[in-house]
Amino acid sequence: MTADERRNTDSDFDAFVDAGREGANAEAFEEGLEARRRIVALGAQLRAARERAGLSQSALAQRAGLTQSAVSRLELGTMDRGGPALRTLLRYAHGCVLELAMELRPERTATLPAEYVRYEPSGSNG
Repeated sequence: MTADERRNTDSDFDAFVDAGREGANAEAFEEGLEARRRIVALGAQLRAARERAGLSQSALAQRAGLTQSAVSRLELGTMDRGGPALRTLLRYAHGCVLELAMELRPERTATLPAEYVRYEPSGSNG
């Protein structure tokens, strides 16, 4: 892709984002955009892990029972709309001789509803 083509693509994407933000369902658009950013960021982490393991995409694919194109799509964040399946991530990690660790934590910028901020089990006296 030439620099001009890349600029045109970036420009098209920016126009798409602007239109989505101004649309009737702007909140859903923003949520989808944030989900896409996280999938792309995950792909970058996967690629870094593979490179630290000293593996090519083909070598990892063979070790993990995936295709090379699936490894590429994972790393580029271009898997299905919902992101990669947990089973696929487990296979990828195993192929890199890594353990997949997941955790739930508050979002950095989240404003939690009041009922989540303070939890008191029913029947508690304070």
